[in-house]
Amino acid sequence: MFRYYFDNIFLISLSASLIYGILIAKKLIVESNKFLYIAFFSSFTTFSGFIPIFFQMFTSGKILKFFFLVNILLMTNLLFMYLGFFIGKRFRK
Repeated sequence: MFRYYFDNIFLISLSASLIYGILIAKKLIVESNKFLYIAFFSSFTTFSGFIPIFFQMFTSGKILKFFFLVNILLMTNLLFMYLGFFIGKRFRK
């Protein structure tokens, strides 16, 4: 539902990474449910929403821009996951 109401794929991806980082820090992800969380958050981060854009860039010959944007997307999501982890650790007490 969240993905349906918000049209900005990038913000949804960042918010999902932030929430996942918080859940990891608070140790709410236990080994038995880890697969469920990974499956949910990987679909929620909407990397699939970027696929048509990236495919169009790749096929039109904008290879450098393609690699640059893919790396920016991955690094930003990892940064937000770390930020969520930091927030979760900070407020765990």
